[in-house]
Amino acid sequence: MPLMDCDSCLEEYPAERVAKIVPCGHTVCLRCLQRSDRKECPTCCRRRVESPSRPTGNFGSATSTGAGSPLAAASPPAESTFNFASPPTTSASCPPRCPHCARSVWEMDVEVVSMYGPMARQRDKAALLAEAPGVTRVAGLFCDKDPVWSLQLLQRVAPTLERLSVGNPSEAHLRVVHAMPRLRRLAVFGVAAALDAEAPALPPGHDGLHWLGVWDMPLAMTQSLLRVHGGSLEELELLVGTADDDKWPYSCRDLHSLLERGGLRALRRLVLWRCRCSHELAACTEQLAEVRRVLPRVEVLCGKCDHVHLEWV
Repeated sequence: MPLMDCDSCLEEYPAERVAKIVPCGHTVCLRCLQRSDRKECPTCCRRRVESPSRPTGNFGSATSTGAGSPLAAASPPAESTFNFASPPTTSASCPPRCPHCARSVWEMDVEVVSMYGPMARQRDKAALLAEAPGVTRVAGLFCDKDPVWSLQLLQRVAPTLERLSVGNPSEAHLRVVHAMPRLRRLAVFGVAAALDAEAPALPPGHDGLHWLGVWDMPLAMTQSLLRVHGGSLEELELLVGTADDDKWPYSCRDLHSLLERGGLRALRRLVLWRCRCSHELAACTEQLAEVRRVLPRVEVLCGKCDHVHLEWV
């Protein structure tokens, strides 16, 4: 039985070749890395800094899972190389035990710590929970490696959080995020197909999102999320492909209809990202024209054709 396969092309890793891990933490095969001419992870589209011919070996993730290792549930990068923003220098009021938060602006970048399973980095996780009340920005929270801790972190920052990037959330994580009263900027990626449910109405006191980035979210949930925030949303970044035979979001024949039904009254900028998606030039041109027809006051861009810089929360 194979130990694992590539997240991107789904081909099995042969026994004589170890898996490769890129700085964002995803495990992929060397062929998928070499195919990308934009030096980005083929799974999440994040920029990488290493040459594709020399990615870090991920031998541990292919051999230790199921062997009782405390890191069996995680495939963490040695360090974060994806820069969500350049955070200010940590203020003196932030305890030395918590190097991941910048108290002068009440920010936390938890990408590295959240890539570890429940048995790892426990002191760091406890420190982050202690510092969480009052935080306004959390970047890089992966929920699937340690679901209990990530849910606790979301609950503690919920009253004051304004900006959040979150990956692989469960239904419980999404409920907490949806109810955050001050949340204005949200990037969410890796929502499981099993969670393809409609988002409920906003709770009292929530004015809606101003900026939303959606990567790998089921169709029904995407549609309902746009409707819920249609009156406030000003900028939308969406992973979606052009017309083809693949499934959503990697291909879409009626994107203009989806967006028209979203009631995006405040929208002024839309970016369509094509990572791992269908993207034919003629189909892209047609898709953009259809979207511009139903959203005439919106700046509509293709992330690939227009060379858009990836924005984060």
